[in-house]
Amino acid sequence: MAPGVYQPRSAVDAIDSVTPGPIAPREPLARDFGRLRQITVANPMSGSGASAIVSRLFTAFRHVRADVAAWDCSGLSDAEFGRERDRLGRSYKVLIVDAEADTTAALDATDQLVVAVDLRIESIRGAEAMLSDLEGSDQARLGREAVVVVGAAEPDQSPATTSNFAAATAERFAGRTRAVFFATDDWDRIAQAVADGL
Repeated sequence: MAPGVYQPRSAVDAIDSVTPGPIAPREPLARDFGRLRQITVANPMSGSGASAIVSRLFTAFRHVRADVAAWDCSGLSDAEFGRERDRLGRSYKVLIVDAEADTTAALDATDQLVVAVDLRIESIRGAEAMLSDLEGSDQARLGREAVVVVGAAEPDQSPATTSNFAAATAERFAGRTRAVFFATDDWDRIAQAVADGL
């Protein structure tokens, strides 16, 4: 994919229907980070909405700065990931990495983790397992400082069930991460919270 141009893997995603609002060029999105910073959007369970979240964050950051690129690192070895990251880092200061279901290579280089969660048990458990692995490692800070975005429901869920399940899901992550948002929240606020961790 061309640097600075991001195409989500899934064109049909309920999260992707959310339109981000305009973002004013203010701190922390617009500040000079001084070095390459990496935002990694991940969940070991595929189909959890990471691609749509990357797309929204990319749009938000590009409202205020040109030195941001987003890319899908799926299927790359550690060495391939490192080479591509170094190449992009020569032109960009912020990388937004789609590491859904392929988190190993990306996490070591991550400055801010964004956990993608949809309202499937498999997605929730995958996110919880990833956070537990981080908490038991030398990367515990990534888990504590993570931003969680709770996304789409199953198509056959009723609005009431969806609302209750989304609230319960958010509560599960609120005590172990820095911030929890819904994909229907203001993407200005979500992007600002993510940038706070860079």
